[in-house]
Amino acid sequence: MSIALTIGATIAAIGLILLLYGLFGQADYSRSDGININLWWGLVMLVFGTGMAVVGYISWRRPVTH
Repeated sequence: MSIALTIGATIAAIGLILLLYGLFGQADYSRSDGININLWWGLVMLVFGTGMAVVGYISWRRPVTH
């Protein structure tokens, strides 16, 4: 199994948690100029982690030919 699959899935899971917290959590965004940082970074981490996991899965499933 590729390490990229494991790390990508972990990053995607943390990103999903941040995304959900950004959507449903009660927070004060006055220090971030009104920007929901948890929402945006959760989305970035979810996309990056999913992409990394997909690439790791594809490279793991591809047969090695010389």
